[in-house]
Amino acid sequence: KALQTPDRLILINSASCFDRTFLGRISPALINLPEPFFSLAVMPVAFTIFDTDMFSNIAKIARGDYPEILASQARQEFVARLYPKLLQKMLLSSNDLKWRVQNWILPGCAEVNSRLREIQIPVLAVAGTSDLLLPSEEEANRFKDEIPNCRVELIKGAGHAGVIDHRTDLRALIHRWLLE
Repeated sequence: KALQTPDRLILINSASCFDRTFLGRISPALINLPEPFFSLAVMPVAFTIFDTDMFSNIAKIARGDYPEILASQARQEFVARLYPKLLQKMLLSSNDLKWRVQNWILPGCAEVNSRLREIQIPVLAVAGTSDLLLPSEEEANRFKDEIPNCRVELIKGAGHAGVIDHRTDLRALIHRWLLE
């Protein structure tokens, strides 16, 4: 029942602006490219998911220079097991990516954007200020203008995936918002 009638909504680097990006505008042509041209065309997109801070941290961990949060041997071993699996899960097959763009992201943009003003529940929009994949900061501020009860939290310097790393305690941020 909670999924049918939610009482709050949290949006993190929302893809509702994908159709207004360069990639969104050319994606109908991209998804029709045969392999290997499709994979070659979208390969650079992978580098827009992370920001420079995340690349730096990945390089440090690869050298064995762990951040303080990973000071214990047990946590380092956990990360050593987790990273390869996490990276593997992030690699979508061409067919999966094509399906997501064609059947999920583009239709989702049309559906969501036409109904923003109808949202009557509290909304928390979280966005990185350095997202290279999507104009997430701009989109979060648009939500604030179009959704009656929307709070925006911007994570300075965070890229597309940066809002879920060490720079912010997303759980605490959400908890504070829920207490308002």
